[in-house]
Amino acid sequence: MEPLSKEVKNEFHLQTTPMPRLNTTPIPSTSNVALQRRTSAGRRSSIISWANMTALRRSVRHYVTGDSPGISEWVDRQSNDLSVVLRFFESVLRTFGALIFVNNVWSGVLFLLACMIHNQFSTLLGLLGIGVAYAVGILMNVPPDRLRNGVATFNGFMVASFVAANAEPFHGVVWNPWLLFPALFFSIISTLIKIALHSVLQHVKLPALNLPFSITTLCFLASQGSTVTPLFPADLFSHPQLANSSTQTYAGSEIARAVFFSISNIYGCDNVTSVCLAWIAVFIASPLLFTMCLLGSCTGTGIAVVLGVAARELATGMWSFNSLLVCGSVGGFFYVWNPFSCALAIFAAAFACVIAGTLYHVLGPVSLPYQALPLFLTDAIFLLALAAYKSRWFVRVEFSEIRYPEHHRRAHLERLKVKNAAAPASSNGNVSNGNHIHVA
Repeated sequence: MEPLSKEVKNEFHLQTTPMPRLNTTPIPSTSNVALQRRTSAGRRSSIISWANMTALRRSVRHYVTGDSPGISEWVDRQSNDLSVVLRFFESVLRTFGALIFVNNVWSGVLFLLACMIHNQFSTLLGLLGIGVAYAVGILMNVPPDRLRNGVATFNGFMVASFVAANAEPFHGVVWNPWLLFPALFFSIISTLIKIALHSVLQHVKLPALNLPFSITTLCFLASQGSTVTPLFPADLFSHPQLANSSTQTYAGSEIARAVFFSISNIYGCDNVTSVCLAWIAVFIASPLLFTMCLLGSCTGTGIAVVLGVAARELATGMWSFNSLLVCGSVGGFFYVWNPFSCALAIFAAAFACVIAGTLYHVLGPVSLPYQALPLFLTDAIFLLALAAYKSRWFVRVEFSEIRYPEHHRRAHLERLKVKNAAAPASSNGNVSNGNHIHVA
């Protein structure tokens, strides 16, 4: 066979070689490319904005709301001498919030401003009472954290402010320097009573609350009796009159004023600006505590209406401020908030108003106020009753873990999540122990 020529080989190669495949992928248009770029850029910006919002919420929670732990961390990072001074000022601001279970620096600023707007002299004497209580606490070796969060000093503030607020002008002068002596003396006494009560009540897991203030002021008023002194009037306390419930009528404005002004009896501020600042301060620290306090104020006002309190007494809020404090303490502060603790707090607030009415009749004839005694008595009854038999519906917050209601609830839910995850799946969350079954 003859070999193929060169021309024939080239022709045969061209016929057998496959043609290259054409790229059929459509070329994206300029508008589609721009749309894709805008979409990807939008996704990136949304992710960045969400991350920024999350970081902002964490910063607000760390430095502004709750118990503002970021402020304490910043103070601790300062030099030794400066840190000591800043800790004292931090304690002063947190003391103002301790009256209503708030441990927040910015709320303390608003509370201080509210008190200054109402009465500068009583506020300055109250600040002096804080300083005296702080010094006594250091001398008595009170734990630094109790001094720093204002728990050991707020009774000194209340007593000194009470002395100044109930004093009559001396020769027409409100800023009376002679009031320094009773303010200092009774602030020291209230701080010592606080330390003594804490050493006793801690064994049964009860807080002293405002009991030192109530004891001190009752001793201060009862020691004077009906004697007229140059500084204090003969009758500091007028017994409120109960109206005939069958004929007594209440205007809606009077009931609303009673609910709104109930917080004024805690700080002794009876003007609208100060009351608004006080409510805002509570909301900044804890919206949940704000809600429970408002519920407590409404409950106390409602019970006072049922009891037939005179309208002029009801409008001052003096019948509902203990209910406000009880509802805030039980419903989220000493117990983790849930529907059961919320219902219990409202029930306790109603009982606190009943106790207030009882103490009015007992102490009224001798012209003595009941102060915060209903708060302590009600909280003591409910805390001890629930401590006798532990119930899974009411979760008590240990004193060492107390911060603010939202944190208590988050921590409890996290513990439940960890506990449920650790429980064996076969037991469905039930752990058997002998003949008893404990629900996780």
